[in-house]
Amino acid sequence: MEAAVGVVGGGPAGAALAIELARLGVPVLVITSPRPRRRFEGLSERTVALLQRQGFAHACATLGEAGERQAHWNGVASRYNREYLVERSAFDRALSDDLRVQGIPVLTSEVRSVQWQQSHWQITCGAQVVRVGFVVEARGRAAPAGQTRLRGPASLAVARFYHGPATSDATAVIPFADGWAWLGRARDGRRMVQFTVDADSVPGAGHQGLTSLHQQVCADIPEVAEWVPDGVQADGPAVARSCDTYLRDDLAGAAFLRVGDAACGYDPLSGQGVFLALAGALSAAAVVRTCVERPQDAALARQFYSDRLQGVFAEKTALGVAFYQQEQRWADRPFWQRRREVLPVPVPTVTGLQRVRRPVLADGWITEQEVLLTPRHPLGVWRVEDVPVPALLDHLRQSGASLGDYAAHHQLALPQVERAALWLQQVGALAS
Repeated sequence: MEAAVGVVGGGPAGAALAIELARLGVPVLVITSPRPRRRFEGLSERTVALLQRQGFAHACATLGEAGERQAHWNGVASRYNREYLVERSAFDRALSDDLRVQGIPVLTSEVRSVQWQQSHWQITCGAQVVRVGFVVEARGRAAPAGQTRLRGPASLAVARFYHGPATSDATAVIPFADGWAWLGRARDGRRMVQFTVDADSVPGAGHQGLTSLHQQVCADIPEVAEWVPDGVQADGPAVARSCDTYLRDDLAGAAFLRVGDAACGYDPLSGQGVFLALAGALSAAAVVRTCVERPQDAALARQFYSDRLQGVFAEKTALGVAFYQQEQRWADRPFWQRRREVLPVPVPTVTGLQRVRRPVLADGWITEQEVLLTPRHPLGVWRVEDVPVPALLDHLRQSGASLGDYAAHHQLALPQVERAALWLQQVGALAS
């Protein structure tokens, strides 16, 4: 079996990328492992909207109803947001169904090895060998780690399933002295209670030690105990998985790209892992397409991808730290102290406004264009509302120039040009 691109991993990142590549006309094969993921996750409303826009009808059908999301943070209880509860094994199988419906071949097999053979990648799947010109590593946290550029505190998510009476879908976030809990409750009575704690605080006695720890935490925290009252039965032992925050070093290489959790992992408190995996598919697909079909621009595409991913990582991890800092009740406890420190992500510093040429995403390719750098946008802004802002800035600096003239000449709607001009004014490029 052969393909131009092989995506190893069929979770949200791999599936979304494969769909975008197929839409761009790049032949792609997805190889997904049958490895079960028995756990609940909560998806935000904007994540579900993005799934719908990208054509994941089967995946959306696995979701429950949008349930109430409770948050108990710094002693304040809130119920402002709603979240969709999803069981990951069913969700991942449905992603594969969506790929097949859209004509993308999916091979379900355990990947034994991925090796470069002079001019192509050789992927061994059981007794079958697949040859591809470009590999996308999308196996999430199970992917071979490679080099790690940055890593946050070592964390474990310790989870256990329960089953009780039928109820309504709901989720909750509850902090405690040595970590925080995420709770998911499905209308069929299934419940999951998961604690995120320091890895060195978890006993190494296998399932028995994990289960004892889980029982103790459930008993010690009143808000958690309410989710597992009398009549709710445990469904199996507690299990643990790593949930560190990290940024890999080898994000992109010759005929190789990491996406999703294979590239960087976010603290589960952010709840943005699936959204960021889906949202990054469009730019990642353009990077792969450029590397495959315009190899002369491959270095430019890899620079674009690494710069953008590092920028998103810096932004999201800083937001996570700020959220940890809001919880003041246990600020002196090791768990909270470690997560109140910002990771040293190298981000370029920009003073004033600058115009430079940088790689950008344009019409499904990575090309080099003039962008505007600002202190808040150190990687550069090329377009606002699909309007190239450097070109608009040049136009508006001409005597007698008007937004209407620019919109008419470039066949753009006047309101979108007005919003782009307002952005230029806000960053100080135009006089108010």
